[in-house]
Amino acid sequence: MPIVTEETLDAYGYCQALLPVPGSRRRVRCAGYEPTPARVMLTHTQFQYGDGTGWQRMDGEEDPQKVERSTTHLRFTRDEDRLCQHCGQWTRAPMLDDHHPVYDNLSLRDPDELLNIDQARIEAAQRQADGQADVANALREMGAGLQALVLAQREEIALLREQVTAMNGNGGDTAEPEPKPAARKR
Repeated sequence: MPIVTEETLDAYGYCQALLPVPGSRRRVRCAGYEPTPARVMLTHTQFQYGDGTGWQRMDGEEDPQKVERSTTHLRFTRDEDRLCQHCGQWTRAPMLDDHHPVYDNLSLRDPDELLNIDQARIEAAQRQADGQADVANALREMGAGLQALVLAQREEIALLREQVTAMNGNGGDTAEPEPKPAARKR
């Protein structure tokens, strides 16, 4: 059985939502991205070798009291704390520090470039899907036009057959034999 310990802490919460910019396909962070105080529950779970998880130590030793692995989970104590006061979405997440980590910009590029690249890919995929839908509609219209043409040609062939049958009489079975070419005189 895993060992579970829980403790309630004063921590922070922030909104993770990316909101659409009106008139654009861009998305920006919610104003609730800045951390605000909140109460959180820190749950630490330890799984021991004897818990029957099927794992064994590499050295072959199986001490059921030793910790094999552990997990830590952070959640709000009140479900209402998940609701962002700025955007109204249930996208707030807990964090222990009062600030988001800021990393050195080693690449000399915009830190949000990956978000922008992702947005550009979404826009390109949407344009491609729109183009494919246009092509599909054009092909559908061409197919309908070709079907109408085939039907018209079938009707014309049927009319021509009726005319040939009427000319030959008796269903066209008694067609006159073709004349043989006359022999040449020398």
